Amino acid sequence: MDALPAGTHLVSLSDHGFAAERAAVYINAWLRERGYLAFEVDRPAGLSTISPTSTVFSLDPGRLYVNRAGRRPRGGVGPDQVPAVLERLLADLADLRDPSTGELAYTAAVMREDAYHGVQAPLGPDVILTLKPGYDLKASVKAGQVFGQPEQGLGGMHADDDAYLYVRGAALREGPHRLEDLAPTIADLLGVELDGLQGRSVLAATPAGTPA
Repeated sequence: MDALPAGTHLVSLSDHGFAAERAAVYINAWLRERGYLAFEVDRPAGLSTISPTSTVFSLDPGRLYVNRAGRRPRGGVGPDQVPAVLERLLADLADLRDPSTGELAYTAAVMREDAYHGVQAPLGPDVILTLKPGYDLKASVKAGQVFGQPEQGLGGMHADDDAYLYVRGAALREGPHRLEDLAPTIADLLGVELDGLQGRSVLAATPAGTPA
């Protein structure tokens, strides 16, 4: 920072925080137990062998997709069946709890229409489980149990909060801030206007002061 020319802004941030991992949660194993997911082989190595009878599958971390006919390569759920599948899924997710504590293994189940916007939104997951510190949501199809010990040598996981943002040479408005606020902030620092961005600049309306 000391080597930067006068008047140069420096932005440093993380897009997530970190937390200690207590348990690995294998969502696809849970889906198999509940009858949402099946494979055409006994020991699947990936989703390429998913059965068309499957209704839901998961990708990291906690992204749940309805196996829609016409949209997924081996999809079998028709458009008229999707609402019922989602209704049942949301009801069952209320039981995704740590058997040792009874604690829910995620913070919230967010619907796609509440999380994504724009022309690419239909390609997003149907339901997103937001992370809860301690429970690392994984999508391995090889796991035979829903809850397991953290992988050897790994004791941490991503977290939704506890991320940081530092802007040298600028005062920031009061938070909380969102990841979507970064691009408008950089545009603000550069003195340019960009249309269509989500979020808003985190720069304070007052003149630059103490870095935050």
